[in-house]
Amino acid sequence: MDSLDSKSFVVDGLGRSSCKRKIALGDNCFLHLEVDPYHPSLIPALRVSGPDAKSNAFQQRLVRNRRLWNSKSNDLATNLETLLEMKLPTKESPSSSTSASSSLEEKEGFECGICLAHLDSSGMSPSYSCENSKCSYMFHTQCLREWLETQNQEGKLGYLRGTCAYCSHHIKMQK
Repeated sequence: MDSLDSKSFVVDGLGRSSCKRKIALGDNCFLHLEVDPYHPSLIPALRVSGPDAKSNAFQQRLVRNRRLWNSKSNDLATNLETLLEMKLPTKESPSSSTSASSSLEEKEGFECGICLAHLDSSGMSPSYSCENSKCSYMFHTQCLREWLETQNQEGKLGYLRGTCAYCSHHIKMQK
């Protein structure tokens, strides 16, 4: 997972103890994956979220190339790039000689659906997205936390629950 974390734009699930990751693919699409900790070389559970037209294209590539998964390789990022037929976007794109480096969220227009800013007061980009494939708005952690707290919906211990500010799809996050 360390290799994947360093070679991609992970928006949720960082940490050595987590077997789950949410990776930005671009076009407001995200790859959700869960690695089996007992069989880490096997193909992980994969799901794409985002606008239907874009996410369907990514999903078709995953299905079409599933047989290309190299279970002898420990490089999860390379295997995913093979399945998706693309280089995984990184948080920082390479700088060119003509312009300063720009982050993926600036190129893709990732802005918080609540405060409408790219970066919050602590310099973080939006990291939560609505899981409704027709919506997929991004939110800063703190903005979403404040939004969900105003909705006063009882959730399981340790979770805030509510609805998306745009499509009313159910959203939950850890407190």
